[in-house]
Amino acid sequence: MPDVLRILVPTDFSACARAALLHGAHLARHYDAELHVLHVASGSGYAREAAAREMESLAAEGRQAATLQGLRVRSRILPSDDAARTALAYVREHAISLVVAGAYGDASAKRFLLHGLEHMLAGSTAERLVSGCPAPVLTVGMRSGRLPSLVRRILAAVDAFAPDDQALAYARDAADLYGAHLDVVGIGGRRFEGAEAAEATLERLAEACRGAPGPATSFHSLGQAGGAELGAFARGRDVQLVVKGPGVPSPQGAFSVLSCRGEGARRRSGAVHRNVA
Repeated sequence: MPDVLRILVPTDFSACARAALLHGAHLARHYDAELHVLHVASGSGYAREAAAREMESLAAEGRQAATLQGLRVRSRILPSDDAARTALAYVREHAISLVVAGAYGDASAKRFLLHGLEHMLAGSTAERLVSGCPAPVLTVGMRSGRLPSLVRRILAAVDAFAPDDQALAYARDAADLYGAHLDVVGIGGRRFEGAEAAEATLERLAEACRGAPGPATSFHSLGQAGGAELGAFARGRDVQLVVKGPGVPSPQGAFSVLSCRGEGARRRSGAVHRNVA
């Protein structure tokens, strides 16, 4: 099981951020982790007062729905005009183990209405968190819905030649937590080492998983797939959550995506994931 002590949920109080809080609370309960809820307020003192009222309302909703009951919760409002930079500093200062954020907020939704999906994601707070965060980041998208119970199928996308231990451990643990089926997909990566080597690595992973306790798991190889191919594969299997290792493209689509940083990556070709049991 991954060692998760503190979970951060940055919020702008949008619908997507509220869905992220549900998932963050669900994970905090599973890992017995401390839950941090952070809002970065820009502008005047009036804006910060309004944010404080929103934070109180959010906490009251959580208590009424039993979402936050029994959890150790710390909420903060910090003044800044750069939400991503402030959140990243908070992650480092408080040794956050996992970040759970909405895939888009109100500002991104407005960009979508004006310019489309590409402009919505480009430069967004969630995108900057994923690229700059030292901890894994789970971005909650529309496909997983507002309730964690809607996650029924999980895809772990890893480098086929050196599967990442951290991504596989999170994917297996999440599949156990949600009672979901797990698909492990090997991506060819940037190196050309041949399809046979990739297939052999996945076969060794599958052999290690056979008979071991854990979720029902299927193994696949996509070769030199990009984000479009990975997204199409995930949609074809009705995946709600994608866990991806370093060097793997982000799937195109409204998925929740857990991006791992690669502390457990195997650096040699054909290495076998050691923590499957």
